Amino acid sequence: MDDRFFVYIGYELARLNDHLPEEKISLKSLIERDVPKVRTKTGEHYFESKDIEFLENFVPKEFWSKIFLPLVFLRKKEVYRFEGNIYECFLVKKILNKEKYTFDAVLETEKELTLYTPQIIELKKKLKSLLVIGFSM
Repeated sequence: MDDRFFVYIGYELARLNDHLPEEKISLKSLIERDVPKVRTKTGEHYFESKDIEFLENFVPKEFWSKIFLPLVFLRKKEVYRFEGNIYECFLVKKILNKEKYTFDAVLETEKELTLYTPQIIELKKKLKSLLVIGFSM
């Protein structure tokens, strides 16, 4: 295929992902802010207080500075790929699987997850404003 086609597809994909954050902020910083938000390429993404309060109660205080939000998932066909630090991956697994492990077991977690639509729906119900979905090829 013509290289111009791939350049065009890349441009369109970048436009589709304009809502993705330019930065991620620690849970600790979000808890301390009056207006919890991050910059995106086209504006700002605001976090809902109830979502932050959920994590504030769910995550032990010593891990607040190690979890950065929003959680970004990239969709490719029917799967969603998540790459975050081990604390963020453990958080996602713990919310989805209701794992019996505590956050002390976090070092045994991988840094990459592949999720499917039902799992994303479940996460979206619990962390509505704390996760963002982008698109990839």
